[in-house]
Amino acid sequence: MPNLRVLFYLLLIGFAFPIELPRISCYRTISLPIINTFIEQETTISNYKSSLRFKGRTNQVTQSLFNQANYYWVGVISIGTPGKTFIIDFDTGSTDLWVPSIQCLSTCGNKAKYNSSSSKTSQANGALLEITYG
Repeated sequence: MPNLRVLFYLLLIGFAFPIELPRISCYRTISLPIINTFIEQETTISNYKSSLRFKGRTNQVTQSLFNQANYYWVGVISIGTPGKTFIIDFDTGSTDLWVPSIQCLSTCGNKAKYNSSSSKTSQANGALLEITYG
C-alpha cells in the first residue's frame, strides 16, 4: 500500500506542476553567430543587404531563408522557364549550387528534378565538368 500512496502523490505533483518537455530535433546543431545576431535584432538579411545600398545594381532579388535547427538555411527558388521549384540549402561555404537532374534516378528519390530540355532559357555551354574533393 505505501507504494500506491507514493505513486499517487507523484502523479498528483505531476498534474499540479506540468512541465513542458523540450522538442529535440534530429539535426546536429552548430552556431551561426552572425546570422543569430540578425535574428536577435529582428533584422532580416534582405533588410541588411538593402541597407548596404548596392550601387549600380538594379536587378536585386530578395529570398526568404528559413533556419533549420540552427544548422543550415533553406529557401525556395525557381530555375528555368517555365520555372521549376526547388528547396535549396544555401551553403555559405561554397559558390556551387547543386540541383538534381532528371538523369539522377536512384539517389535523388522523390526530390524535384531539373530538365534542361524543357526550359526555354537553358543554354548548354559545352564545358566538361569534373569535380575533385579532398
